[in-house]
Amino acid sequence: MLLTVATGLCPGKLFGQTSAPVITVQPASLTVAEGSSITVNVTVTGGPITGFSWLLGNGSINFVSAQVGGGTGIGGGAGSVVLSLPIDDIGTLYSGTYTVTVSNSFGSTTSNPATLTVAGSSYLSNFSARANVGVNNGVLIEGFTLAYPPGTVFLPGETIVPQMGSREVILRGVGPGLASTFGLSGTLAEPELNFYGSAYGLIATQAAWPQQPIRGANIPLLLDSVSASAMAAVGAFPLVPGLGDSAISAAPWGGSYTVVLSGANGFTGLALAEIYDAGNPQSGSLYPMHFSNFSARAIVGTGGNILIGGFYVAGSTAETLLIRAVGPGLATMFGLSGVLPNPQLAIFDSTGKQVSFSVQGGFSGSGWLLSSVSAQVGGFPLQQMSGDAAATVTLPPGAYTVQVSDLRGASGLALLEVYDVP
Repeated sequence: MLLTVATGLCPGKLFGQTSAPVITVQPASLTVAEGSSITVNVTVTGGPITGFSWLLGNGSINFVSAQVGGGTGIGGGAGSVVLSLPIDDIGTLYSGTYTVTVSNSFGSTTSNPATLTVAGSSYLSNFSARANVGVNNGVLIEGFTLAYPPGTVFLPGETIVPQMGSREVILRGVGPGLASTFGLSGTLAEPELNFYGSAYGLIATQAAWPQQPIRGANIPLLLDSVSASAMAAVGAFPLVPGLGDSAISAAPWGGSYTVVLSGANGFTGLALAEIYDAGNPQSGSLYPMHFSNFSARAIVGTGGNILIGGFYVAGSTAETLLIRAVGPGLATMFGLSGVLPNPQLAIFDSTGKQVSFSVQGGFSGSGWLLSSVSAQVGGFPLQQMSGDAAATVTLPPGAYTVQVSDLRGASGLALLEVYDVP
């Protein structure tokens, strides 16, 4: 989408300029879909222009580039100049109020504010993580949060509580199924799922699908075994009954949840933990929830033993995400030992093409921007120059894979996080 917000010129004093620049065509407010590309222009007289700066809110824009298009440009003679701000692959981070300040040798002028509203209808629908599962800190831990979608309108006077909304989810722990379906070796025998909620403690345990999960004490949530047809409905590959994989169906309310995948009887090996949106709110829920973040913590090795995560963006527009690979931050914030010293991220689409961004052992883009986004979505803070990796990306609907490894080939404990940026 190319939108030019500049038509017509206003004659000014073209020669013998003795005053600050005059903005003759102001930027206009716009509403666009996530993933769109636009160009915002203003027209200025009163050259020669010596400089200009686009601002988003009160901060300079350093994640988009500003260009001079047409006219004489910076340093040119007196006349009309069109200043362009192209913004590609727009995400929710671009929402806000824009202004441009233009200068010449006599002073500066700031444009009227223009508001950019970014609309989206997509959401995260599933998450998976594949890693070698050991014992103690070597287990594979996944987390997710269910929250009210942005824009949810509640009835006047309602007291908003998590129990007003829910989402049916399918949780799976796969070891033998990786061997029978994909021919992988060294897989985890007897994977055991333990499902926890921050408000409940242990919710359920399951270690032998299709048996019923063992319910924790005084748990009010809906729990069940998972049918083969329900797995197929969410796009999951089939499991063989009695082979030893695990699966749970649940309808949790809003809040944070943890899935711990370990080997029963001390078994270790390669395993896959999966979380699927089954798309059905619990009976009696007034408002459906959605996944606002996913995470996976595991020991990251080298070669085939790196941490591989997968997620799916569902819907009709692009989705803005914050993706982090944390190693040193686990030691700083939580006192964990044996962490991955130099985590790096690589993201691939469903065709195997790598998503274009660069982040190796550090923040991709502005550190202050990523710190602000992390705080916005509820992520714990990462220190500048810590060696942790983080990036914001805006992705069209589809399936994606994230690889977490070490920049220098080391091994250690790491956390992969995927946040929906509203």
